[in-house]
Amino acid sequence: MKRIAKLFLIGCLMTGTFLISGCEEGSYSFEHSSSVEVSTESGTKYSSSYMETKSANGLFIYKINDVNLLDGKTEFRLSLTNNGNRDTTLTAITITFKATDEKGKLIREGDCTFDKLQIAMPQGKEVYESFIIEDASWKAYNDAFNIQCEFTDVAVNPPLE
Repeated sequence: MKRIAKLFLIGCLMTGTFLISGCEEGSYSFEHSSSVEVSTESGTKYSSSYMETKSANGLFIYKINDVNLLDGKTEFRLSLTNNGNRDTTLTAITITFKATDEKGKLIREGDCTFDKLQIAMPQGKEVYESFIIEDASWKAYNDAFNIQCEFTDVAVNPPLE
């Protein structure tokens, strides 16, 4: 009888270990896009907008605070808010954008996947981050412009619900 009890206990432990190891928290992705009109004041090298948009599943709020069209790079200053059910870490995001002047003429466009990120995203808290997309052919642009942004392949660990 003791032998059966030991086998039963070992079986339970093995089953529990299997179930726990199968519950590793991975990452997942979702897509989001927004269009933000941004304009500069005369003589400045940056623009400001405070348009807030939510991810399709409502778990993240994106706020584009500044977009800088600088020589060789485009800088995005974002506020990110985690509306999920727990703290998480942003591990990847792809930003695609298209900047046009007020007449609709293309100034620049580009995209970049930022992976290997480790941005802590506490539940219900706003986090400020800058993302820079580089291209040596871009020249600084200091006049009013419109920008369309798309955030895709957003990966967080642990996943949010």
